[in-house]
Amino acid sequence: MEALIPVLFIGGALAVVGIIAYFSHRAAKKRTADLMEAAESRGLVFQTDGEGLLSRFGSFKLFSRGRGQRISNIVSGDAGDVAIAIFDYRYTTGSGKNSTTHNQTVVSFVSPNLMTPDFLVRPQGFFDRVGSALGFQDIDFDTHPEFSKMFVLQGSDEAAIRAFMVPRVLELFETKKGICLEADRDTLFFYNARSLAKPDQVKDLLSEAYEFYNCIIGDTGE
Repeated sequence: MEALIPVLFIGGALAVVGIIAYFSHRAAKKRTADLMEAAESRGLVFQTDGEGLLSRFGSFKLFSRGRGQRISNIVSGDAGDVAIAIFDYRYTTGSGKNSTTHNQTVVSFVSPNLMTPDFLVRPQGFFDRVGSALGFQDIDFDTHPEFSKMFVLQGSDEAAIRAFMVPRVLELFETKKGICLEADRDTLFFYNARSLAKPDQVKDLLSEAYEFYNCIIGDTGE
């Protein structure tokens, strides 16, 4: 009987893994179906595979992290002179038992109205504060200490970024937590790091992203 215990343990563990995989696959299929239905009901385009987007946007830091990058469940459409897409993005960091797969929902805007310097804004953590003390880039603003406390701002042309980050943009960031923004020229990405939006949350995510887009191009809605 004792000899059977390891076999039973292994069998039980494999069964648990199989159950988790089954329900994960089932949830993923339902998510795709829900997003497809939401897109089609609004006259938007839905695609399951985003290999073309990965090739197009591969130079952005968001898509150069880790390995096994994959874009899926793309909902896209045009609104005047801006092309909008909302999609799921997955990538893996680490290896073996220490590997982690990250999933997040991303909103992208492509518009000639943007014309931004290249920059990345992301939430600031403990190690970022240490890195800043050691000389790693983090562009701060004396006029907006709350922004500088909440976020790391990086980019290749600091002077252009300082000129671009006008008070209304910095003040909008100060009202948000956990968001990331990456932009270069006519393209802007908005997302919550490692956060996959549920289908019924996509509308709110898009509204929040639009708030930043309009603020950046100078349309405050006033």
